[in-house]
Amino acid sequence: MRKQKPQWFRAARYSMVFILTVVITALCLSFVGAGAVAGFVASLVKEQDVPSKEELTEDIQQFSQTSYIFDRHEKRIGTGELRTADDRELVTLDEVSPHIIDAFISTEDREFYDHKGIVPRSLLRAAIQDLTGSPTTTGGSTITQQLVKLSVLQNPEQTYSRKAKEIFLALRLERLFDKDEILTSYLNRIYFGQGASHEHLYGIEAAAEGIFGVSAKDVNIAQAAYLAGIPQRPNAYSPFDEDTLRAGIERQHTVLKRMLDNGKISETEYEEAKQFDIANSLAKGKKHVYEEYPYLFEAIQERTAIALMKADGVDADALDVAQYDDMLTEYKQKAAEGGYRIYTTIDMELYEALNKVVRDYKGYKPDVKVKVEGIDGEITAKEQIGAALVHTETGELLAFVGGATKRASKTGPSTPSNNPDLPPSRFLPTVPGWQTASCSRARYWTILRRRPKAQVATRTTTTRGGFTDTSPPARLWPSRTTWPPLTPSAKWG
Repeated sequence: MRKQKPQWFRAARYSMVFILTVVITALCLSFVGAGAVAGFVASLVKEQDVPSKEELTEDIQQFSQTSYIFDRHEKRIGTGELRTADDRELVTLDEVSPHIIDAFISTEDREFYDHKGIVPRSLLRAAIQDLTGSPTTTGGSTITQQLVKLSVLQNPEQTYSRKAKEIFLALRLERLFDKDEILTSYLNRIYFGQGASHEHLYGIEAAAEGIFGVSAKDVNIAQAAYLAGIPQRPNAYSPFDEDTLRAGIERQHTVLKRMLDNGKISETEYEEAKQFDIANSLAKGKKHVYEEYPYLFEAIQERTAIALMKADGVDADALDVAQYDDMLTEYKQKAAEGGYRIYTTIDMELYEALNKVVRDYKGYKPDVKVKVEGIDGEITAKEQIGAALVHTETGELLAFVGGATKRASKTGPSTPSNNPDLPPSRFLPTVPGWQTASCSRARYWTILRRRPKAQVATRTTTTRGGFTDTSPPARLWPSRTTWPPLTPSAKWG
């Protein structure tokens, strides 16, 4: 266990922090300071440039956010998200319940709308509480300081220099941005732990949906108080475990008491919120798109990544196989975290019906053991099937079967893009990702060579959602696919 510093050392440290706070406040708010004081402050922040408003805007309003995929009727496919470990959906303050705003301000920064970025009195109070070992700690950082730590400094070290930079940047942030901009960035930035489906929740909208299954604008007082209590210790206050739920409810009661003391709720509302059953209001876990529709997910993710590569001017033909795979992986990540709204030509009703036929079919041949050149021993070969349903006039891919098994193969789902020699038709049988003359002649244990990919016959629009962009999403359609004559040797794309 780390040895605790002597009491005199801790007293000196926090006294210095308080003095530093007063000095920097005076310098930044009154533009006063000279000689040794100015030199002392300058020495602590000497490596910190004075950021412009544009630089700070990029810091506090630059977010990764979840991308969503839609079918041809503009409905989400399954839960809708592209696969990513993190979940974030940006909101503005008018899309957040006032209860949430009241809960956070009452708990984290009661004087938020009055101070200029820091509250010296709060810093001193926090120092005294730590020095005396008080069981009650209120913290000394304002919401503005917390936003600086989360988005600008991103440095957890406890040093005079970092504290000085935090205070300096908090004061500058308050001079360049209004309170609502700061609060909006803060609510979209903070981490809330894991949700019902085990995704990591960032921002208040993802937290409300991932924990309670409702939008941030629809939570009640009890739920708002629970959410506001989580960021202090996200794992310790998770509502999805009995022990941490108990601790989370204790924290929720603390938040509710502060809301009451701050005049944000009445005594009646306080008592009713304490009696609310948090456990029964929790969201239920759902299968992600990549679990429910693995072949479809894989196809859409790859097509989106390729579209983004082309938009960035990446010349795929100039890359070798390893470089292309690395680039594709990088752009798949960008596709998942770019906040895109991806509209596909898939008709989910047709897709479900087509795949149900394959799932319900009972006539598959038994597995066989086969030898493959370059592989020691035998491997188990399973009979597979693939199909694609396309619109012959527009070239739109409406539905497809990626394989007889649910799990996506390493070669990718069976779509026309993975079978460039196959002509289009109203119902097109294919073998997953491999070249073959016809399904009637290709036996299910035959080892087939992979052919280069051609462009998939789908129309996809990727509209990136921006934090400050309030314009309606644009619909960007690629040029229409023109089909060649229906001959066995025809290539399309």
